[in-house]
Amino acid sequence: MKVQVVKDDTTGTNLFKGNKVQETAISGQTVSQFANSKNLNTHLISRMAFLEFNYKKSATSNENLSKAISLLLDRKTMTSKVLADGSVPALNMVPKGDSTDTANGKDFAGEVGNLLSYNIKDAQKDWKLAQKQLGKKKLTLTMLVDNTTTDKQVGQYIQGQAHKYLKGLTIDVKAMPHAQHIGVASNGGYDINLDGWTGDNQDPEEFLQLGNGEDPVNFTKWGDKHYTKLMNEIDDTNNHTTSERWALMQEADKYLMAKQGIVPLYQSTASHLVSKDVQGLTYSNQSGDALYQYASIK
Repeated sequence: MKVQVVKDDTTGTNLFKGNKVQETAISGQTVSQFANSKNLNTHLISRMAFLEFNYKKSATSNENLSKAISLLLDRKTMTSKVLADGSVPALNMVPKGDSTDTANGKDFAGEVGNLLSYNIKDAQKDWKLAQKQLGKKKLTLTMLVDNTTTDKQVGQYIQGQAHKYLKGLTIDVKAMPHAQHIGVASNGGYDINLDGWTGDNQDPEEFLQLGNGEDPVNFTKWGDKHYTKLMNEIDDTNNHTTSERWALMQEADKYLMAKQGIVPLYQSTASHLVSKDVQGLTYSNQSGDALYQYASIK
């Protein structure tokens, strides 16, 4: 198998159209350009995109602020119009299809349900409460995003909604290369951070742990004692049955969403163009990575 590294979707799709490669990954609105193509392979993966608020800063540690911004976002519009790549709105902190209840075969995210509303009036009420609590009529925040088309478009959508509906709130979108972005975010150098996580063990705990203030990957430092207690119980597998642990994880997800310690946005897809000459090629449901060991060419 020969691998060719390309910098963008345009190069990859041109190579594919010229039959120079038999498979290439595509993303963003490039996916919509091939919506009716028999060569398009798109499926949901266990990756959740979300907003993190810096709880080490007084303004962004305000619960009503994070609730206001979450309520401001029409996730259906975000996925269908802004992303247009097959991504779907988040229901809660855990992606669809990531984990299944062994007792009844039901999906964890589906059992917990949709806990992320879109309501402009409620968003404005929460924003007014935040203004009063912070003692500020005007607030300027910086949001970090990756220097990719997808992240910049999502950042601009969030910025546009805030400027349109929350009078006095300004959000500046700051794009930077991924490695630099992670470094700045991990050191707390942000107000709001557009981040994401890809699961690899089909356990809701992996996503719920991102809200635990004691977890090293929690860049927000949201330190809610009740939530930390729930996560410690979830991790205590010696003293909890599988069904008890499942119930605790559902409780944790609902609590995290009620507090908006992290604000989930959308579940990602993996999209590829695959030649009709390729047989048996499948993709990981977790990461979306190609499993080439099963593939062959006619």
